[in-house]
Amino acid sequence: MLRFIVFTSMFVAALAAHNNVTKRQDSCPSSGDWALPTVKAASHKRVMKLIKETQEACHKAGTCPRVLPAATNQACTDGKAGTQEWSCKDLDLSSFVPLHDLGAGEGEEGNDIWGWTHGERRYVAAGCTDGTSFVDVTDTSNPLVLGFVDSHSGSTSWRDIKIYDNHAYIVADAQPHGLQIVDLSVFYTETARKHAHRPNVTAFHGVDMTDKDAVLKIAARERSKVPKITSAVTHKTFFTNCHNILVNEETGYGYAVGANICAGGLVALKLEGANTYCSGCFAADGYTHDAQSVVYNGPDTRYTGDEIVFAFNEDTVTIVKADHVLKDGVYQTEFTELGKTAYPAATYVHQGWLTKDGHWLITDDELDELETSYKHTRSIMVDVSSLTNPSVPDPSKDIFTGPTEAIDHNMYIDEDDIVYQANYASGLHVLEFSENSNGVPALNEIAKFDMSQQWGDTTSFHGSWSVYPFALDYNSGALDSISVQSIELGLFNVELKGLGKKIHARGQHRRSHHHGHRRFHHRRH
Repeated sequence: MLRFIVFTSMFVAALAAHNNVTKRQDSCPSSGDWALPTVKAASHKRVMKLIKETQEACHKAGTCPRVLPAATNQACTDGKAGTQEWSCKDLDLSSFVPLHDLGAGEGEEGNDIWGWTHGERRYVAAGCTDGTSFVDVTDTSNPLVLGFVDSHSGSTSWRDIKIYDNHAYIVADAQPHGLQIVDLSVFYTETARKHAHRPNVTAFHGVDMTDKDAVLKIAARERSKVPKITSAVTHKTFFTNCHNILVNEETGYGYAVGANICAGGLVALKLEGANTYCSGCFAADGYTHDAQSVVYNGPDTRYTGDEIVFAFNEDTVTIVKADHVLKDGVYQTEFTELGKTAYPAATYVHQGWLTKDGHWLITDDELDELETSYKHTRSIMVDVSSLTNPSVPDPSKDIFTGPTEAIDHNMYIDEDDIVYQANYASGLHVLEFSENSNGVPALNEIAKFDMSQQWGDTTSFHGSWSVYPFALDYNSGALDSISVQSIELGLFNVELKGLGKKIHARGQHRRSHHHGHRRFHHRRH
């Protein structure tokens, strides 16, 4: 009898643990901090309103989105590339995939972009207002559009995608989108490649591009060739809308930010494909717009091996430690705020990325060019050598001012401390980060490609949304291409030449066959 009781107790406990895991996988908790509505998001709401007004006016005027032919192999010569005469410096256009060739519907536009490597092949996930396009860019001059996943919430300007362990995690700032999880193995088969759409650079030959009806007819024909992906998609209702998502590839955790739960703060997700579940909530500092998570190996040795999240929280850069603890059969994430700082004229602390050594966090602000006396693109160097006391030591030296009045939007930094900025109306800017002998940081522009020149470097929300600069060649480890998603046009794949290529060659021996954005590799066990 005792043996039966013990067995029964063990079975009940195991069943309870299983049910707990299942429950956690189906939804986030709904009490305590989890239930807090979004707070401290005034700047975000203001930007969303401005972007909507910008896009509505542009659509009404009939000037966006623009339908252009696909293009390939257009060298940057004398500051211009291709038949569209894109303004450029040391960047060649490998290929351009217009929105209709990505599979976006008529009148839809582009937004976020991310990428990944599988074996010897390289891919990008290109966000559109009505869904996400998946493109094989292994041969950047001959991209293959493998399929399109429709949005779960209809059309929205705000979509974000990150990749982990052969799954894409997609959020959108529109209800009731929730979280889409796409099993990327669907794209790795010969069947997928056989049915992929190859953008046709001659599709519009002989067509009067001012004849709107003729142009839209051809665009619709090409769009219909993009496969629709449905069977590989899982939908989660952890939240209804969410602005952004980030992934730490070393720990296997993601963080949904700007959602309608947890005060809009960090929502930790244990990433397990279709079995992903919520593991923690950091609501203490309110709305988070974007963040970067690393396994820390920087100058503040107190936190070596810890998972550190650098959050961009509208009015501050906020640094948080994340600890993942196994309790009752599931992992729970416990957060500790370490420090935070603002900077002069902080109007919308938007996004940023760490330098190679973890000393500096280069930050962009989405409203300062529009609403302050700083009328040129600003990059703010935040000293994070102390995680508990971050600062901008000398604003006169630690803030880089760019050559145009364009609003900066998204930037990333590779392992050679090359900075890639997607600055709305002035396109892609590539800069080299350095420090002088006194430790003063600096940025020097080495290349650019202005796929946004229609907008003339203006302070507007037109142009380039984001950039993915981590596509490394499988054999050499060198940067193969840079992918940029344009709001009004589509996907651009460009390649460094000249000085930029030489700078990359210096650090090539340090790189492996992994993604360039996997950094701070030492973990505490």
